[in-house]
Amino acid sequence: MNLQAVFWGTIIALGTLLFTGTIFAVIFYYFITNFAWWTALSFAILFISLLAGGFAASRRAQKKGLWHGLLLGIIFIIIFLIASAVLFHTPFSWVSFFEKSLIILLAGAIGGILGVSIL
Repeated sequence: MNLQAVFWGTIIALGTLLFTGTIFAVIFYYFITNFAWWTALSFAILFISLLAGGFAASRRAQKKGLWHGLLLGIIFIIIFLIASAVLFHTPFSWVSFFEKSLIILLAGAIGGILGVSIL
C-alpha cells in the first residue's frame, strides 16, 4: 500500500470538494431559490470529489487501485465524522451516515479502479 499516493489522493479529493462545493454554493445562492436539489447535488459533489481522489491515488500508486480507493474512502469517512462532531451540533443520523459512507466508499473504489486501468 502506497500511503504517499493515498495522501495525494486525499489532497486532490479535498481540493475538488472545496472547489466544486464553492462553485455550486455560489450558483445556488445567486441564481437558484429552490433548494430541493441541494441534497442530490451535495451527494454528486461528494461522489465526484472522491472519484477524482481515488483516481489520483491509484494513478500515482499504479497498482491495487481498489484498495487505495477504499483506504481513501475510509479516511474521508473519518474526516467527515470528526468534522460533523466538531462543526455541527445536530443529532446524529445513522441513515445519513450510512448513505454518505456508501457513496464515499463506492466513489473511492470506482476512482481507484479507473486510475489503475485507464492508460
